[in-house]
Amino acid sequence: MKHSNETKQKLSDAGRGRMHSIETKQKMSNAHKNPSNEIGKKHSIETRQKISNSRIGKPGKSPSEETRKKISDANKNQPIIECPHCGKTSSDSGAMNRWHFDNCKLK
Repeated sequence: MKHSNETKQKLSDAGRGRMHSIETKQKMSNAHKNPSNEIGKKHSIETRQKISNSRIGKPGKSPSEETRKKISDANKNQPIIECPHCGKTSSDSGAMNRWHFDNCKLK
Protein backbone atom coordinates (compact mmCIF):
# COMPACT_ATOMS: atom_id res chain seq x y z
CA MET A 1 0.00 0.00 0.00
CA LYS A 2 1.35 3.40 -0.91
CA HIS A 3 0.73 6.36 1.38
CA SER A 4 0.72 10.00 0.42
CA ASN A 5 3.30 12.29 2.00
CA GLU A 6 0.54 13.84 4.10
CA THR A 7 -0.52 10.43 5.42
CA LYS A 8 3.10 9.49 6.14
CA GLN A 9 3.49 12.68 8.16
CA LYS A 10 0.30 11.96 10.13
CA LEU A 11 1.48 8.41 10.90
CA SER A 12 4.86 9.75 11.97
CA ASP A 13 3.28 12.35 14.27
CA ALA A 14 0.89 9.80 15.78
CA GLY A 15 3.69 7.37 16.63
CA ARG A 16 6.14 9.90 17.99
CA GLY A 17 6.63 9.60 21.73
CA ARG A 18 4.81 6.28 22.02
CA MET A 19 6.40 4.05 24.64
CA HIS A 20 6.12 0.27 25.02
CA SER A 21 5.43 -1.12 28.48
CA ILE A 22 7.99 -3.37 30.15
CA GLU A 23 5.63 -6.31 29.65
CA THR A 24 5.34 -5.58 25.93
CA LYS A 25 9.11 -5.22 25.58
CA GLN A 26 9.56 -8.60 27.27
CA LYS A 27 7.04 -10.22 24.90
CA MET A 28 8.83 -8.76 21.87
CA SER A 29 12.15 -10.00 23.23
CA ASN A 30 10.80 -13.52 23.79
CA ALA A 31 9.27 -13.61 20.31
CA HIS A 32 12.70 -13.19 18.73
CA LYS A 33 14.65 -15.50 21.00
CA ASN A 34 15.14 -19.16 20.21
CA PRO A 35 14.85 -21.07 23.50
CA SER A 36 14.24 -24.81 23.59
CA ASN A 37 10.47 -24.33 23.72
CA GLU A 38 8.33 -23.44 20.70
CA ILE A 39 8.53 -19.65 21.17
CA GLY A 40 10.97 -17.83 18.96
CA LYS A 41 12.17 -17.68 15.40
CA LYS A 42 14.38 -20.37 13.96
CA HIS A 43 16.04 -20.42 10.53
CA SER A 44 16.00 -23.61 8.50
CA ILE A 45 19.28 -25.41 7.81
CA GLU A 46 19.12 -24.21 4.20
CA THR A 47 18.65 -20.59 5.29
CA ARG A 48 21.49 -20.84 7.80
CA GLN A 49 23.77 -22.18 5.06
CA LYS A 50 22.81 -19.31 2.74
CA ILE A 51 23.55 -16.77 5.49
CA SER A 52 26.89 -18.44 6.16
CA ASN A 53 27.85 -18.41 2.47
CA SER A 54 26.88 -14.76 2.08
CA ARG A 55 29.16 -13.77 4.98
CA ILE A 56 32.31 -15.30 3.49
CA GLY A 57 34.91 -12.56 3.09
CA LYS A 58 32.82 -9.97 4.94
CA PRO A 59 33.77 -7.99 8.06
CA GLY A 60 33.78 -10.02 11.24
CA LYS A 61 36.31 -12.51 9.94
CA SER A 62 39.90 -12.27 11.15
CA PRO A 63 42.20 -10.40 8.77
CA SER A 64 45.02 -12.29 7.11
CA GLU A 65 48.51 -12.26 8.62
CA GLU A 66 49.67 -10.00 5.77
CA THR A 67 46.90 -7.48 6.47
CA ARG A 68 47.66 -7.54 10.19
CA LYS A 69 51.33 -6.82 9.44
CA LYS A 70 50.41 -3.85 7.21
CA ILE A 71 48.16 -2.40 9.93
CA SER A 72 50.87 -2.88 12.55
CA ASP A 73 53.50 -1.17 10.40
CA ALA A 74 51.16 1.73 9.64
CA ASN A 75 50.43 2.24 13.35
CA LYS A 76 54.13 2.16 14.28
CA ASN A 77 54.85 5.04 11.90
CA GLN A 78 52.27 7.41 13.44
CA PRO A 79 53.78 10.52 15.04
CA ILE A 80 53.32 10.98 18.78
CA ILE A 81 51.35 14.16 19.56
CA GLU A 82 50.95 15.88 22.92
CA CYS A 83 48.12 17.97 24.32
CA PRO A 84 49.51 21.37 25.37
CA HIS A 85 47.00 21.64 28.24
CA CYS A 86 47.29 18.32 30.07
CA GLY A 87 50.42 16.75 28.59
CA LYS A 88 48.67 13.58 27.39
CA THR A 89 50.53 11.92 24.51
CA SER A 90 49.17 9.55 21.89
CA SER A 91 49.61 8.51 18.29
CA ASP A 92 45.82 8.40 17.79
CA SER A 93 45.19 11.82 16.28
CA GLY A 94 41.42 11.25 16.01
CA ALA A 95 40.96 10.69 19.74
CA MET A 96 43.36 13.46 20.61
CA ASN A 97 41.50 15.96 18.40
CA ARG A 98 38.20 14.89 19.94
CA TRP A 99 39.18 15.04 23.62
CA HIS A 100 42.22 17.33 23.80
CA PHE A 101 43.63 20.53 22.30
CA ASP A 102 40.65 22.94 22.07
CA ASN A 103 38.36 20.45 23.88
CA CYS A 104 40.68 19.55 26.76
CA LYS A 105 39.00 19.66 30.17
CA LEU A 106 42.14 21.20 31.66
CA LYS A 107 42.13 24.08 29.17
